[in-house]
Amino acid sequence: MVSAPTPAPITGARANVSRGRRLRARATVTTPTAPSALRSGNETGMLPVASTLPDTLGFVVMGVLGFQAAYPTADPAPVLAQPVAKDLAVVQKTCSDGVMKYFSNSSPGQVIAHSPADVAPFPALMQANTPGSIAMPVPMFVAQGDKDDTVLQPFTDTFVKRECTHGSTVVYRVYPGTDHYTVRDASRSDMIAWMADRVAGRPAPSNC
Repeated sequence: MVSAPTPAPITGARANVSRGRRLRARATVTTPTAPSALRSGNETGMLPVASTLPDTLGFVVMGVLGFQAAYPTADPAPVLAQPVAKDLAVVQKTCSDGVMKYFSNSSPGQVIAHSPADVAPFPALMQANTPGSIAMPVPMFVAQGDKDDTVLQPFTDTFVKRECTHGSTVVYRVYPGTDHYTVRDASRSDMIAWMADRVAGRPAPSNC
């Protein structure tokens, strides 16, 4: 007799949080060409710093709209500059890279009115959605490219260590020579095999 499959999360590195995906799932949102201040490993540090840099303004726009989708009382209006209101449709119609590029030609003052760190309820929401604070109730497969300059390996190392400390079931594999995009091909066979085992009801392994 085959036991019931173990629930397991399937995550995407390029999910657009503005489409209403629950941030409570505690997926980490990262940004391309992130400076060291953005690599702190938590939402609390990322959004406020991103709001000061032209290359990452689109990340902030997607972030606050994503919070609103998950938490309807989180009003992004105090965070975003008034002229940006006419540009918000781009978030619904464009992939994340396109949103980042769209806002990169603006200055921070043209997009951001106030830092998310200074506008309630965003500080509390950012803290609550920082990954690694509780044990995940489902097993995880985490793939990392050692040449990834979008989500740096130390960032992922920290996340995995936190989850392991909380007792989560994690398979963590680093794929040499791969970046944020090529790691998907390099890890595909491992991920498919891992998911097939979960569907078959086999116990999830962990290399914590």
